[in-house]
Amino acid sequence: MSEADRVELTEFSKNPGTGVLKQLEAGLNPTLYDLAVLMIIVSDNTATDLLLDILGRTNVNQTMANLGLTKTRVDLTCRDILFDLVGIDSANPSLQDVKEAHRRRERGEVNRKARTMVDLACNNVSAAREMTDLLWRLAHGKILGPRATSRALDVLERQQVNDRLPLFLPTSVKVAHKTGELPGIKNDAGLVYDASRKRGFAVTVFNWELDDEMEGRVVIGKAALIAARHFLQC
Repeated sequence: MSEADRVELTEFSKNPGTGVLKQLEAGLNPTLYDLAVLMIIVSDNTATDLLLDILGRTNVNQTMANLGLTKTRVDLTCRDILFDLVGIDSANPSLQDVKEAHRRRERGEVNRKARTMVDLACNNVSAAREMTDLLWRLAHGKILGPRATSRALDVLERQQVNDRLPLFLPTSVKVAHKTGELPGIKNDAGLVYDASRKRGFAVTVFNWELDDEMEGRVVIGKAALIAARHFLQC
């Protein structure tokens, strides 16, 4: 398997929620690298599931376990979560179900008490400490080889959702990060560097049960600013 391998985008594979692939014509053949970029920089749910289908949840979870991330696991696809939020069974969906899920999501018909919002026993879960440790080890070349490390950090630095960790940071500070969100949830995990890239730190902030999602963004931004003032004296 190569990052240059291509995957066909179909109408059926398009997921609701964040992303751009759902807006494009079926028949497009993005590379695995393209999918990885979209997954990171715009949280593309379709790209994420296409990659997850290829890699396999078992392999992803085994990799996390091998890295010592005992609290991090991926039990559900983006589709599983998003369909559950709008009340559609994802077990054997038809194309009509897929289209209806898009319509309900666009209309904002989201159940905040859906199973995937309250049941951690069968869900995608992680821990802030584990994400921070993962990113720190990635930055220091302890997970991937030099080329792959450089490319991974480059993609993380191209993140386009910058309303959390970078919110209050000066423009001279560089942030390589990945956001995450669901209704009432705002997360961000990243690496923060000074202009020279010689000093930096990893930080993760998870928020949930938010009545005001802007408050979640501000809390994450303030946490990053406090850490930057301490570690980078900025």
